Amino acid sequence: MLGIPVDCKLLRRNKYQKSQTNFSRDDRLENVAEAFFLRNPQVWAAKHILLVDDVLATGATLIATAEKLIKEIPGEIYITTIARA
Repeated sequence: MLGIPVDCKLLRRNKYQKSQTNFSRDDRLENVAEAFFLRNPQVWAAKHILLVDDVLATGATLIATAEKLIKEIPGEIYITTIARA
């Protein structure tokens, strides 16, 4: 619509966890640690990346995914959420 490239499959889970609904913040952080991998990170090198999360609860998923992006893709990363729990 805006002519901005979108890749909904750049970040993928390499393991699936239980629902985090009743987890503490620390448990959520541990639950998603190393849970994601990047497909074709070289395509996004030196680009501006906007990471969007639907609902922010503790931020554990955003932290895990942002850390993965920062570690593997040089460039700028921005984060936004649609709603807060």
